[in-house]
Amino acid sequence: MSSNIRIQRVCQYCHQLFTARTTVTRYCSHNCNSKDYKRQQKNIKIRASNVESREIILKEFNNAKAIGVFRIYFNMKELSVITNVSERTLFRLIKREGFPKIKIGRRLLFNKEKVINFINLKYGIFE
Repeated sequence: MSSNIRIQRVCQYCHQLFTARTTVTRYCSHNCNSKDYKRQQKNIKIRASNVESREIILKEFNNAKAIGVFRIYFNMKELSVITNVSERTLFRLIKREGFPKIKIGRRLLFNKEKVINFINLKYGIFE
């Protein structure tokens, strides 16, 4: 059964205009379809890895809390995981005047509560 339908569509991978023969066609070619599939699979693996890393850090954090070794200050990676704000965003925030940080030698340490309060006052993200 052949179709005489011709629809102008935009490829979801390369964003080029193409003529589709069906109403459900999403890609201009098999090549774009394959590349988008691989990109999606890569993103799924990255998200799974990030979730796993976050769980490990939070597990260590909860273990330290359980045995009474509750830390007050955290480094950039730990703060990123705990506050669910990317490291890049935290680096941009550090440049702001009044951002709560402590520099010991070459290390930057942060108090989680003070950082969250700073972000809430400026942007109202954590509520």
